Amino acid sequence: MQTRTIQELIVNQKLITIHQTARVGWAAKVMARHTISALPVVKEGFVIGIVTERDIVQKCLAAGLMPCDATMRDIMTPDPLTIRFSETVSVAIAKMLEHNIRHLPVQCVDGSVCGMVSMRMLVADMKKTIQASIFNIPLYGPETMKHLVKKIRLN
Repeated sequence: MQTRTIQELIVNQKLITIHQTARVGWAAKVMARHTISALPVVKEGFVIGIVTERDIVQKCLAAGLMPCDATMRDIMTPDPLTIRFSETVSVAIAKMLEHNIRHLPVQCVDGSVCGMVSMRMLVADMKKTIQASIFNIPLYGPETMKHLVKKIRLN
């Protein structure tokens, strides 16, 4: 079973980033608005850090910092592990498991950030791949559900 590349996975993704001088309170609002749980911290288009919901709770709130005063620079994980957009979903999952992380900023050919993948996103993609191989149906596209329903009715 062949997995897709990260590039294929994020092709329609709207990348949301944040600058290192942004306030923690603003980051929390951005995450809530876009229903995401991590933000790549960027400078001139390149990842310099990552901030997760856990960082906000542990490094800001639990540490007694004020979200309206603390910045991304104060709580971010600097120089995070990244993945190239040409790598596969399987490689991304392996990296996350090895390093016990749930988010990876995606780097384009020039090294700039071009996406973000989460463990949840990768597992959902693997689930689709497995289901497609079991039912022998096209992996993506409008015909996928029609093929699945037809297969189920035949059994």
